[in-house]
Amino acid sequence: MNNINDIVLEHLQPILGELNLFLVEVKINERTETVRVFIDKMEGITIEDCVAVSRALEKSLNEAINFSEKYALEVSSPGADQPFKVHEQYVQYLSRPVEVIAFNGMKYTGNLKQVSDSGIVITTEKKEKKNILHEDINLNIKDIKSTKPFLKY
Repeated sequence: MNNINDIVLEHLQPILGELNLFLVEVKINERTETVRVFIDKMEGITIEDCVAVSRALEKSLNEAINFSEKYALEVSSPGADQPFKVHEQYVQYLSRPVEVIAFNGMKYTGNLKQVSDSGIVITTEKKEKKNILHEDINLNIKDIKSTKPFLKY
C-alpha cells in the first residue's frame, strides 16, 4: 500500500486542477494523526477555496481509505510570513516586494522583477544623497536559502 502522503497527493491533484489552485506543501504528523495541506492560487487564496478543497479531499479519501477514522485534515494558505516552497509562489509575487536570503548570508529586499526555472531577478533601491538608485540583482535558485513576501509595517 502507498504511504499516506502519496495517497493524499493522488486524490488532491485533480481537485486542485479543477479549482485552479496549486499545492504548496503537504505535512503529515503521524504522532497527532494530522494531515495539513497548504494551497494557493495566483489571485490569492480565500477561505471558500480552503473549504472547497477540504470537503472534496476528505470525501475522496474517505471513499478510498476511510481517511477520517485515523486522520484529521487541515487545509489552509501557506501564510504570508512563510518562505516560498514552490515555483508558482515566485510567479504569484512578480512585481511585488520580497525578501531573499542567500546561502552566503546576503539579504536582499526588493521587487521581484523576473522568475525562471533557474533563477530570479529582484530590483533593489538604494538612497544616495537625494537620488534613489535601482539595481537588478540576479540570483540562481540553487543559491537561495529562502524567499518570502516582504511585509512593510
